[in-house]
Amino acid sequence: VAAKVTGSLDRWGCWDASWTPPTSSAITQARKRLGPAVFREICERICGPAGGEPGPMAGLLATGRARGAWLRDWRLVAIDGFEADLPDSEANAAEFGYAGTGESRSA
Repeated sequence: VAAKVTGSLDRWGCWDASWTPPTSSAITQARKRLGPAVFREICERICGPAGGEPGPMAGLLATGRARGAWLRDWRLVAIDGFEADLPDSEANAAEFGYAGTGESRSA
């Protein structure tokens, strides 16, 4: 993602040629150093429903009871994809189970 986001900066004249984007391994190692508490705090601070409590801009921002936030009495929800590499351990299997059956099951 870092390479794609910064890929066109050289054409705009704001690229530092000494910087290289981190590898996916480097990002994984950095996440491990931060630990799970940081990600829990980030989620608690920024995650929430887009159709939150109504405010003065509700008609423009799809918040509160704005059009598209509800279907009858049901709040409409979308969850963005998230992946985490976890070990194939007994504890994880007990908590999350497996997809597939027999020899074609996945971790």
